[in-house]
Amino acid sequence: MPILEKVEDVADTVRVTNRVKVVVPKGTTIYEGIAMPQNIYDSIGNVIGILPGGGNQVYIPTVEARWFQ
Repeated sequence: MPILEKVEDVADTVRVTNRVKVVVPKGTTIYEGIAMPQNIYDSIGNVIGILPGGGNQVYIPTVEARWFQ
């Protein structure tokens, strides 16, 4: 089963075309941690690769549209 180690290399070639300021109110619950490896499946459910994980991830359970400026 191939491990897709080049995913980060592809991300390095993506150009930013827009920036958005996000103001998250004080007291908002924010979870931060390390991304776990994830299986990649084909259309019939076979595992065809693995994303290695290891990068930082942020999760905010409730996001309000008014935070975006």
